[in-house]
Amino acid sequence: MLISRCLFLTAFFVSFGVKASTICVGYYVGNNVGFTSSFVGDQFNKVNIKTHGRWNGGGQNSLYKSLRNFAGFSSYSVAVPKQISLPGSSVQLTLTLSGNVITVPTDNRWQAVFVQQTNEGCAVNTQGVWQQIHAGIRAGQVNIALSGNGLPSGRYQLDVPYILAWGSSTDGNANRDFQDTWKAGNVGTSNVTGYFSLDFTIKNKCEITSVNNELVLKHGTMTPDVVSGSKVISKELSLSCETPTGVRFQFQPQKVDLGNGVSSRLTLKISDREYSDNPVSAVIDNSKLRVISTLQGKPGAAGELYGVSVLTALYD
Repeated sequence: MLISRCLFLTAFFVSFGVKASTICVGYYVGNNVGFTSSFVGDQFNKVNIKTHGRWNGGGQNSLYKSLRNFAGFSSYSVAVPKQISLPGSSVQLTLTLSGNVITVPTDNRWQAVFVQQTNEGCAVNTQGVWQQIHAGIRAGQVNIALSGNGLPSGRYQLDVPYILAWGSSTDGNANRDFQDTWKAGNVGTSNVTGYFSLDFTIKNKCEITSVNNELVLKHGTMTPDVVSGSKVISKELSLSCETPTGVRFQFQPQKVDLGNGVSSRLTLKISDREYSDNPVSAVIDNSKLRVISTLQGKPGAAGELYGVSVLTALYD
């Protein structure tokens, strides 16, 4: 009898690797970073501010946690709210960051932007527990836009909270370290570094409709006996302001010398009310205007009568 025996051998190959990760995270505290900002842009009811926030390098107080001390790379980022309300106002302004921006996972009302990566690790092993450390900081800058509408004219000061944080690793995966900085259990939106101030003025804007900014009032052809008291009312003009505001109108001059012994006295009609004073102050939103010319005097001879006046409108 032949007996055949087969031996089956199976080989197993198992490989083990170490996955790189963010080892250290932290944020600066005490508003001692020296975050400053400046902006450019005119605001006419609709806020449109472009600003940058920057800070200097040096050593600052911080809170951080690390699983070990190491030399590596640190990825800095800054978080600010997506919207912020002006003090004493229901108007909310929108903040927009430029660059690699994420919504903070633990609070979707906040956003964070990657700033820069530096050759820094974490010098202290805190065993994964938050500790206050005097940490180094590299100078940096972020670009921020502020927008909104519905603001009445006036001067405003806005204090914007911000968080300056970092995540560090040995392999220097900047985007991962940026994302991990803001994960649950790491840096949260209650960990505010400080506030930076924006001081700006909202200017009202009023516009009047006319042809080439010139309005011609024609009294036509008259006999000398009907000149005095002749009245002409201009076409209707529209004056609109971004927000209701007090406007001061003034004719310069109000009494216009037309020559030949005749003058014109100019008055202003706003909506349904005629004003004889000069200057005239009225609250304007979307209003209708008319200029009225009333002739005075009697011409000594036949001929053309002509004169010019300037109407100015001053508003806040």
